[in-house]
Amino acid sequence: MRLALVLALAPVQAGRAGVLLLRDRQAEALRAAARRAGAPAEGFPRDAAGAPLPLDEGGAGRWRWSAANTRGAALAAVAEGPVGVDIESLARPRVAPARAFADAGELALAPLWDDGLTLALWTAKEALLKESGAGISELRACRLVEAPVGREPAELVLSYRGRARRVALLRAEGFLLALASGAEGAPPALSVLPRAVAAEAAP
Repeated sequence: MRLALVLALAPVQAGRAGVLLLRDRQAEALRAAARRAGAPAEGFPRDAAGAPLPLDEGGAGRWRWSAANTRGAALAAVAEGPVGVDIESLARPRVAPARAFADAGELALAPLWDDGLTLALWTAKEALLKESGAGISELRACRLVEAPVGREPAELVLSYRGRARRVALLRAEGFLLALASGAEGAPPALSVLPRAVAAEAAP
């Protein structure tokens, strides 16, 4: 299965200018991921609810895409098959305590739920739900089923819709990246686009 993963760094910028810059960087990351995977590199369609649609002409559904962004970066993946990604800053995690989106059985799998492990579970669940075409309302239905290995696990095993899945976790450039896909084995090499230049503020 061909799969490309691209991280695009962006300067932190406030207000609408920052939102537009992140949107542009996400689009750049998507185009770069599509080119690296050998997929169509333009026109990343969405349905009426905003969920990604396949890239293929004619509805064959071969090429799929996923994207996410956070303060300072955007992440994109394009794959021959379903794919989901999420990204969060390691320096400024924006996540609720683990008990807000995990049940007692999940929490019992690790002795300590610090910010790092909680963030790993959050991003892994988001990525898997995106790959499955579901939304974050399903966070509690997507469950951790194996104990994390170490304080910074390279993957988490989650169960969703009766199926256990491995979600890859990568750390790069100060960000935590989660990737859910049908690809077996190690995640693809991560490509990083250099940080964009912030637009000058209007006088």
